[in-house]
Amino acid sequence: PSRRRPRMPGGSASWRVQLEHVAGPKPDGWKSDRKDFKLRDGRPMRFGRNPKGDVVFSSPNVSWDHLELRLLAPSEGGSEPRFAVCDSSSNGSGLQPRRDGKLSRIEKGKEAPIVDGGVIVLPILAKDGKVEDHRAYLQVRELGRGEDTKDRAEAEAAKAKRKKSDDTKEKREDSKKRGGKVKDEKAKASEREKEKEKTKDKERHKSKDRGKDKAREKERARSSEKARGHSAEKARSSKDKRKDADKKARDERRGKTSDQKKAGRKKDEASDEDDDLLGLIERRGKTS
Repeated sequence: PSRRRPRMPGGSASWRVQLEHVAGPKPDGWKSDRKDFKLRDGRPMRFGRNPKGDVVFSSPNVSWDHLELRLLAPSEGGSEPRFAVCDSSSNGSGLQPRRDGKLSRIEKGKEAPIVDGGVIVLPILAKDGKVEDHRAYLQVRELGRGEDTKDRAEAEAAKAKRKKSDDTKEKREDSKKRGGKVKDEKAKASEREKEKEKTKDKERHKSKDRGKDKAREKERARSSEKARGHSAEKARSSKDKRKDADKKARDERRGKTSDQKKAGRKKDEASDEDDDLLGLIERRGKTS
């Protein structure tokens, strides 16, 4: 059901009420049997398991948003505001005109007027055990009109608090978004750095491989040069040997020729001597 915004007499924006615990389970967090509240313009009191409500019960037989106590505009020709309760629960709520009055169940979804001293009863039904063990009885007392200035100050303070909370929430959300973007950027930067490192590693490996290839080429060149040196040395050695052999052969040939010449000369000399001797003998023969 829609909430009607009451037009309060004299411009008052709130009305003070007192709830007194009469019987049954006590609301969560209540240290005493009485607690004062302010019914504000357009803001009902909420009963239920919702921890953000005004009157909270932990019983599973009480709905999350079980009941509302509302401030209504004065009746036609009246000057005092009126109060009503509206049930939205599964197990129902009830009213008593006074503590010892007859209990009547509230029709769900409809506003039921409540007088000063009336008793709110919830829940009417229970899923387990005796229903009386689960019913809470709260008597409503009117304490009078709230202070307009104080109410406005409190409303402004509450508004400022909500705004601050909203701003803080927005800042947190923005910070999370920025943090997420920063994280994404950092992750991307990290990925880029990793890719760069991988590329550098590949280049280093390629450079090492090229260095190894060059070293192998140099080693092969040195080996080839060394082999060529050995071959040249062998060739020179072979050539020198051939030269030595040729020289020796020439020397031997020269030696033989010289010996032959000497022998020839000796032979010639002996032949000449023989001829001279024969001539001398012939001359001597002729003379005698």
